[in-house]
Amino acid sequence: MKIPRVSTNYSKKEHITVLSLLLLVTFTSFILIIVGTAGSSSDYVPITNIYLGNADIQHINVTKVIPQLGPILAILGTALTAPNRTLDNIFSALKTVADTPALTPLMYLLSNAENITGSLHSLTELAPLALTGDPISDTQELIAISALLRISDNGTETLMGLKELVEPMLVSAANSSSGSAAATDNTTAATMQLLQMSSDPETVAKSLAQLNGLTPTDKMQMLPVFTLFAQSSNASAVVASLAAIMQNAKEVSAEKSQLLLTTLQSMLARNDNVTQVFGSVGSLASSDAERQSIAAIGELLGASTNVNGTLSALERLVESNVTQSETAAHSLTALSGIIGSVNDTGKAVSTVAQLAANTDTAATTQQLQGLQMMLDATDKDAQTVAILAQLQSNLNPNSTTYPYIPSLFNLLAASKNPPVTFSSLVTLTSWAQQNPTTFLPIMAILNDAMKVEMISPETLLEMTPTLLEYLEIPVNFHLSIFTLCKADINNTVLRCSASHAVQNMDFRNIIYVALMESQFQPYLKALDIGADDLYLEGKLLDREHEYVPAIKAVLAMNILAIIFSFITMINIGFLCWMKWSTKGYAWCLAIGLASATALFSGLGTTVLTVVLQIIKSGTYDDQYGVVFTTGTTYAAMTWCAFAFLVIVCFALLWCGWNERDLILPLGRRSSAKDLENGSSDSDMDSDSDSVLHRPEVPSVTPGQVMRHSSNETSASSMSEEKVNNTPNINTRDSSSEET
Repeated sequence: MKIPRVSTNYSKKEHITVLSLLLLVTFTSFILIIVGTAGSSSDYVPITNIYLGNADIQHINVTKVIPQLGPILAILGTALTAPNRTLDNIFSALKTVADTPALTPLMYLLSNAENITGSLHSLTELAPLALTGDPISDTQELIAISALLRISDNGTETLMGLKELVEPMLVSAANSSSGSAAATDNTTAATMQLLQMSSDPETVAKSLAQLNGLTPTDKMQMLPVFTLFAQSSNASAVVASLAAIMQNAKEVSAEKSQLLLTTLQSMLARNDNVTQVFGSVGSLASSDAERQSIAAIGELLGASTNVNGTLSALERLVESNVTQSETAAHSLTALSGIIGSVNDTGKAVSTVAQLAANTDTAATTQQLQGLQMMLDATDKDAQTVAILAQLQSNLNPNSTTYPYIPSLFNLLAASKNPPVTFSSLVTLTSWAQQNPTTFLPIMAILNDAMKVEMISPETLLEMTPTLLEYLEIPVNFHLSIFTLCKADINNTVLRCSASHAVQNMDFRNIIYVALMESQFQPYLKALDIGADDLYLEGKLLDREHEYVPAIKAVLAMNILAIIFSFITMINIGFLCWMKWSTKGYAWCLAIGLASATALFSGLGTTVLTVVLQIIKSGTYDDQYGVVFTTGTTYAAMTWCAFAFLVIVCFALLWCGWNERDLILPLGRRSSAKDLENGSSDSDMDSDSDSVLHRPEVPSVTPGQVMRHSSNETSASSMSEEKVNNTPNINTRDSSSEET
């Protein structure tokens, strides 16, 4: 394929016209790149429509990005579906408490709802306590529980233990007609008294739980042990003696033990001096184990207030084989632990006996396990027991708070953070009791939400644009090189950031700042949500660090394209000067500059396209509901500029190639034409000679007057006429020109 060539009658006017068009196209590219680079640098239309890309968050998955807001929005969205409910009356009610101390506990109470339906039911059941209760008398139990949490190292475990302790009491109260309630209450009260007397409540609670876990048969076998304690003046001596007897029981046969006890009974019947009797009985021992057992029985009888009764109890222990039972040994160890940590051993024994006689072991076991949980969760056992004893005495069926205790524990069970939920409830209840009128609209919203079906996550997602618009949260973010503009759902620009070097793509901070600048700010502050609390982990944030270097590269390419396009325009302007356009290197320079300008423009546009594609794929894969789109105006301007520069580059190359004959040196062109027209020049030699052989003009000295004769004048005029009639050698017809 041959490249078209310009005609040889290519005039200066045509030359200037072509270069002027190229200059205009280059200038257009120059302006497009400048405007695109500086796009959205000012807060006015239409320049705000020039941006690199737009992030649309109107369908953002709020429950995923800000998990703390999930339950709150679900409750508010559900209430919105109730009859006669609108965003205006819902948020008007919230605004009434927005500037009060009630907002923070209310937000924490709702945001920690793991079971939203259960939480709503519990809150509505607790509402009368908050609205009509007495701020002092009706919050004593709640204050006591708060005190438990303050000294606890694990609030969740403390509340769970408290639930295990209190629930049997509530069941007992409900079944008081059966008579079991009084027994359970007495057992609980006795246990609390025992723990208060103990120097090691945790050990006592564990020992009581172990003893309470005995089967009815094991408990019956242990009854003689309680008889021994009841008939002794020294409980410690009883424990030590029984331990020695059980330790040696395997080496002393049951027959020998029975014989020894029978002998002791007969001897003591004749002589009540225990010391003398044991001095005689000691000779009956045939081994160290028997001697140790006899000594233990002697100590036991020495501290006994009823020697015969003690011997009878020992006989029953031997007959029941209790002395060789592993269960009895463990029970005795637990019992010794209780007695060793309590000053009033009589009270300890009576409490243990009362627990042993209790038939409702399941409820007692549950309570004792709850006690262990609470004591395990703190290092301040004495204070914990004191608070529990006070709480146990206050929680009776006649108290105002008593009917609300089940709802309280249901609320805690439905919470993912029971300690925070409870402390929030206490604070909110205290405030609501003093400001019932202000709190009534909030409770009305919760009541409406409970009466209708809970909305699905999909329905909540559909409500998000309306909710964001009502709260004046920007949903479109126009990202430019120098600025970030925020627009509403109608894409109307609300405000732009201050212009600076390169706008960072910190998507987490962008969303957080937008929320803080909206009417949603009080609720974020109430929940103490910061930018780092936004859950935006994923592909987008993993590659976020690549954005700024890439945009810097785009900016650098654009600046180079602007500089080179300006120099290219100057060079094209010089080419309009015919003398300069005859220089071969001038065309090479112009073509090189145009190529570099097109290269820089194309690189900048390509890099940006790749970066925006990364952002698009990141937002799509992360499933946050954020849609990122390319700024069509900027893309159109930069791609058009690149296309224009490519056209200029090829146009200059074409012009330079076709003008290569026109820019040959003048002498070379004349020589070529002389060779082509040699024959026609020889035909005209005679005429040339007549012209060249004119008569010489005589020299004239200064001041001399030259005169001519008429003949000379006539000859001169004839010569001039002859010269004028000579044909023009420079005239060429069109055919010879083509040749």
